[in-house]
Amino acid sequence: MSSYNWSEIRDSELVEACLNGHQKAYGELVDRYRDIIYALAVKRTGNAEAARDITQDVLIDAYVGLPNLREPAKFGQYRFQSFDMRLLGRVLNSINQYADAVTVDLKGFTQKAYDNSSAQLEPVLKTLETIKQSGTWLEVVNLVIPTINDDMEDIRRMCQWIKEKLGEGTPVHYSRFFPNYKLTNLSPTPIKTLEKARDVAMDVGLHYVSIGNAPGHKYNSTFCPKCEKWLIHRSHFQVLDISVEGGRCKFCGHEIPGIWQ
Repeated sequence: MSSYNWSEIRDSELVEACLNGHQKAYGELVDRYRDIIYALAVKRTGNAEAARDITQDVLIDAYVGLPNLREPAKFGQYRFQSFDMRLLGRVLNSINQYADAVTVDLKGFTQKAYDNSSAQLEPVLKTLETIKQSGTWLEVVNLVIPTINDDMEDIRRMCQWIKEKLGEGTPVHYSRFFPNYKLTNLSPTPIKTLEKARDVAMDVGLHYVSIGNAPGHKYNSTFCPKCEKWLIHRSHFQVLDISVEGGRCKFCGHEIPGIWQ
């Protein structure tokens, strides 16, 4: 293939050539996308030096990830996902200087949950891991929608991932769906579904799991995993009482992770 005119070959063929050891093929991919990535990075960051660093990182990510690229024709899409993650890392580093805590909406644990949005599951999971690794306090919200993301096995897998990647002390808030805006053909989430989801999370080993958009429900509040007494007593969005003193449950002394100052 050394006699090929690389500039006339499709991305998918260039990826295959790279995997077969043709270094010039990846050089052509770099030439095709370097200026586009750099221009986009400058537009997003307003900083030429940062844009150069992001461009270099994205091209390295793309090269390292070639063996795992299942569909070579989607090289361009993969490249932009890498760009988004590199940019996100810089944004999060900036946010961490000013924010003590972050709440992220995890729509579900299958791509189906993201079909009605521009987001994708994997970048969201990467974002959650990045925030956790940064040391910023993290909480996860999951809006449970009938027929979209209410399968208990999927919820179990999500909870297992949260426990493994984010830690058992990461608060998870299940929120009740109500039909609105562009999704009016579904019924409100049954309370029993939210209770089952909470039971699954507790069974997996998550310690702080609450139910939202259900005013007056017992598990609208957060409980101590040791003595099971109220830690944060809520009524809908209103906090009625906090039973944490010096970062510990005031009833049993169990250490409670979080920001209490």
